Amino acid sequence: MIFEINEIFEYIQASYLEYISMNRGGRYAVARIFDEYDVFEDDSEAIMEDMITMLAIGEMIVNNDCIFIKTIERLKKSMEIFNYLLKL
Repeated sequence: MIFEINEIFEYIQASYLEYISMNRGGRYAVARIFDEYDVFEDDSEAIMEDMITMLAIGEMIVNNDCIFIKTIERLKKSMEIFNYLLKL
């Protein structure tokens, strides 16, 4: 599981750097990553992957000072789902 988490973080970081290299800016890169890695499905494995993805994107946003209201809403939704799963 740890390997998978690191792998997801690496893929997201690589995607971010790829979009940045297009000279479109951090906000564009984050928006594209949201589209690329949007998984919100009902099965538990996809939910966990989504939580990891949201954490990776959240870390990137905090470290690169680029945030959208929609991003905050998605992160909150992900954290609510994660919180619910922890209570099961």
